[in-house]
Amino acid sequence: MNLKTKLLIFFGWWSCTMAFGQLSTYEYKQELKGISEQWHTMTLSNQVFHNTNDNLSDIRVYGLTESDTLEAPYILKVASEKKQ
Repeated sequence: MNLKTKLLIFFGWWSCTMAFGQLSTYEYKQELKGISEQWHTMTLSNQVFHNTNDNLSDIRVYGLTESDTLEAPYILKVASEKKQ
């Protein structure tokens, strides 16, 4: 094997390792229970919001199966604070 082939194999292996280890790097996880329909409403606890960015850009919803991990789309509706 020449150097180019060895480097290609190494970087291929490294890329696969990084791709499969991605979900374990999150600092906060919460399991969503009672999912039975494709579309539904859920209320997130205050603890979720204490662990997110101010713009909520780091919230992710994943579906896990035996053979695949899918990121699920969602719409986030945030109640506005009443000002008097």
